[in-house]
This record gives sequence, structure tokens and C-alpha cells, in this order.
Amino acid sequence: YVERVLLDAGLAIEGKHGIYDRFRGRLMFPLLDGSGRVVGFSGRILPSFAEASRGEEAKYMNSPETEVYHKSRILYGFSNARVAIKKNNRVVMVEGQMDTISSFGAGITETVGVGGTALTVEMVEMIGRITNNIVLALDNDFAGEAAMKRSIDLAEKRGLSIKMVEMEGGKDPDEISRNFPNKWKEMVESAVPVYEFFFNRLIGRYGTESVEGISMVVKEIVPMLASIENSVIREVWVRKLAEKIGVDKQRIEEEMGKSKLKIDNGQLRISKEAGTNIFPDR
Repeated sequence: YVERVLLDAGLAIEGKHGIYDRFRGRLMFPLLDGSGRVVGFSGRILPSFAEASRGEEAKYMNSPETEVYHKSRILYGFSNARVAIKKNNRVVMVEGQMDTISSFGAGITETVGVGGTALTVEMVEMIGRITNNIVLALDNDFAGEAAMKRSIDLAEKRGLSIKMVEMEGGKDPDEISRNFPNKWKEMVESAVPVYEFFFNRLIGRYGTESVEGISMVVKEIVPMLASIENSVIREVWVRKLAEKIGVDKQRIEEEMGKSKLKIDNGQLRISKEAGTNIFPDR
């Protein structure tokens, strides 16, 4: 191929001394579109190259946006998982390529990777055409709470049902599914509704034995409940939270009213002042 094609495809970079391989010293993961055509790559740095670069190179490198590769439209492994997604009427979403490969190898063939980012509108539309059920199995440090919240918002607006895998026995799906494939299957099958997952995480962190603990649980979960657009679904989860922490649901509704709307630069927006920190520190 001529140099211009390699540059336009994102396979080469032009430097001071000519062009060079963008993915030198890396293990390559082909990125396929929905029809199974290679449109880009993700490259994980090899140990020898990492040592030689003295930590100056990123662990992962992806193709830049090109005429054929658009990150927002790519779910890793989607073309391979499409049939299983339809058959099982669900998609299991993990973070990276190794998570996807290992989960697939453990028998969860409806697994796709979101590429270390929040879901996008395009991804949600791709999934929504073949199933209404998403099972999220993301690392505990997945790109921050903001990315997680955006993923949930987009899926709910599309009318999709979301569950979360409560992981144990490893730091990510890759480690768990390689070491304990049967256990990984059980975890996926036991996935809980998304807000129940949040309740369990926060109650596990703060407890419900003290006023302070209950206050922290409410403070961190209220902004998420307040942003649920469907009033019936919101009512259900407010009631469930009230039962779990042993308070009158009207008290939770009052807190939601306080944080629901805030004037910011002349515009109404969902208040994020309370913030949510669902995942424990690394």
C-alpha cells in the first residue's frame, strides 16, 4: 500500500524522519463493524516494548477516527456475538478486548466489549435492534461514575432493561472467567437489576445501623433515582430503597425534591451536587 493509504487508515504515523508503524511492539486486536469487516485496530503493548519505552507508551492504543472507523459505533466482538445475543435475548457487556475473549471462551458467547468508554447512542441502537436486555459486567473502576450513569440513561431512554453482575474472585471479567469459568457463568446468570446493584454497593459500604450510614446511602443514591424519567419505575425503586434502609419512602421523596432541579447559568439541569461514588477506591 502507498504511504498515504497507510496514514489515512491510521496504521502509520508521520514523524520527523518519515512514517512509522503506529502499532509497533503491540498485540493487535482487529476491530470489526456490524458486518464483520475490519475497520480499525486496538493494540496492547508487549512487555518487552513497554520496558524499552520506559513507561512512555500507553498500555492500549486504538486507531484514530478515519473514514471507516468510528469509535462510537464499535462494540468489540459484536459481529461474532450477534447470533448468540438473539438466541439468548440478552447481551453481556464487558469493558475490554481480553474481558470479551475470556468471557466468550467461558461459554458466554453473547459477550461484547464497550472499549473502555460509556455506551453511545449508536451502540444502544445496535443492541436495541436485537434484544431489550443488557447485562453489564464492568470493572470496578470503569471510567468513573459519570460514564456509568450515561450508559444507564441512554439504555433506559431506549427502553432497555439493565442488570449488573456482582463480581467476586477477581479484578475483572477476564481474570474471573479464565480462572473460574463456571463461577463466571453463575455470576452472569445471577445479575441483579441495576438500581438494586447500587443499593447493595452503598449499603455494603455505609451500613444501615447508624443514622450517618443511612444518610450517606440516601445522599449518594438520590440523584440517580431522581433522574429516572419513568415515574412508575422511579416509584418502585424509591419504595424498594425505603424498605432496605428502614425509612418512610416519603422522606426519600423529599430528598429527591431537594436535589431534583437546580438553576445553573440560567438553565435547569439535574443536580449533581451530591454525586455518586458507587465503586470503591482502587
